[in-house]
Amino acid sequence: MNQLSAHEPSLCTLSGPSAPNVSKLLKLNCIVNDWINATVLVDSGAACCFVSRAFVRANSLELLQGADYNITLADNSTTRTNEIVSLTLHFCNIKFTMTAIVIDALACGDIILGINFLKCFNPTIDWKKSTIDIDINNYTPAPHDNMSTSDIVLASFHVIPSSSNSSPRTPDTTVQSEEHRIKLVSRRTMKSLLKDNTTVPLCSIYLLPTSTDSTSTSNVPLQSVQIMSGLNSKYDDTAANTAKHSYNEHEQRIHVEFKDIFETMPPGLPPKREHDHAIELIPGSQPPAKSAYRLSLTELDELRKQLDKLLANGLIRASKSAFGAPMLFVKKKDGSMRMCIDYRDLNSITIKNRYPLPRVDELLDRLSGAKYFSKLDLQSGYYQIRMKEEDIHKTAFRTRYGSFEFLVLPFGLTNAPSTFMQMMQDIMKPYLDRFVISFLDDILIYSNTLEQHQQHVREVLQTLREHKLYVKQSKCELFKNQVEFLGFNIGRDGLSMVDEKIQAIISWPTPTNVKQLRSFLGLAG
Repeated sequence: MNQLSAHEPSLCTLSGPSAPNVSKLLKLNCIVNDWINATVLVDSGAACCFVSRAFVRANSLELLQGADYNITLADNSTTRTNEIVSLTLHFCNIKFTMTAIVIDALACGDIILGINFLKCFNPTIDWKKSTIDIDINNYTPAPHDNMSTSDIVLASFHVIPSSSNSSPRTPDTTVQSEEHRIKLVSRRTMKSLLKDNTTVPLCSIYLLPTSTDSTSTSNVPLQSVQIMSGLNSKYDDTAANTAKHSYNEHEQRIHVEFKDIFETMPPGLPPKREHDHAIELIPGSQPPAKSAYRLSLTELDELRKQLDKLLANGLIRASKSAFGAPMLFVKKKDGSMRMCIDYRDLNSITIKNRYPLPRVDELLDRLSGAKYFSKLDLQSGYYQIRMKEEDIHKTAFRTRYGSFEFLVLPFGLTNAPSTFMQMMQDIMKPYLDRFVISFLDDILIYSNTLEQHQQHVREVLQTLREHKLYVKQSKCELFKNQVEFLGFNIGRDGLSMVDEKIQAIISWPTPTNVKQLRSFLGLAG
């Protein structure tokens, strides 16, 4: 017997004016889909199970198309919907899968369990104590179009080469639900998992009617059979290597728990810190000032867009400074243009900050024996550090549309890496070389066990949250067995140089002077 304690019993209705006849509802806590906390209401007055649209959106649940439903609300008004979701609910030691109708007007919880749930489990409700007793042996499957106890026949996998035809034979292989976990993937998920022109496995799944006297039919109700999203295990490695946005269970929980620091940086300035950037000039130096470089029409259009964005976000302002550096554009790998300020003259009269950057080989030595890795990349790292007020005017740059100066740390200043590195080292000091290594805006978390790694990731993200630092979700990798970090593939079996770096070394021209030799040695490590 499993007893669910119903905390905070209350009078609840669907949103809208109060209804004259209101049922007393039991409000419970449960886990949905193994990782989402939800508030569930048990309501004998509801004909079926409902879930709020806000809950579906907040947790990115996949909407399915069902039949058209006309729903009468508590105030006797009606609404219409055809959207449903499949949910796995976990109460104490009871776990079951159900289909819920998505509805906007749900005011006092995330999910409503209606009369169909109560008929299935036939629980004993003590209204005085606000408890529900559920005996799993009392479970009776409710008749439903989408529920049956049919066995599933899984066809064999066949790979069809490109530009060829094939008619795979599908053998009769019955899969018993209690012996196998069947993995399915939706078309939308498959599209996000695989790159173009990738060979994929194919399978066919059929439902066979089960005779009443069959001895092979599983006694486990369909609700307890979990259909997991993913590819067959034979192809899991391919999917993992090509999936940039397919998140595992632990990663999903982290994204929800620390949603605020995975979001886009809010407009405005970062908080003032002791690491705000200063520009200390050699005594007697004169402010360097150069005319703006000539730009093409395309570059001028791009310049206007980027200036408008920087101004709107409060990162730059108009300037009347005696300082003035020219700017230019550099093309990125993806074809977009990066605005660069030519601060070479300013850098030549700046007193250098000799704060040391860590040696990459020493950082990597710390990873021996680690089995779990997470990589974090800060959003526009330098822009998360303010300029000291008295040095803002020194960052001025000149353009076709006027002079501007940075309120945050711009790219191109000679001491920018030292300032950023010092801030990250100070913030991560409690964790450095224990389970964190950091190089500028890249953070790597490493652990020996999954339990340790879950704790380590949370500690690091909580520290970033406390210092109001934001990470770029698209460049982060969490709970991986292998990641790419500082030009190396790092995993349980050791490390190896990434292919791009190997190719760059192979194709590097033969050095002919000391400067070229130093450049090559720096690349080769």
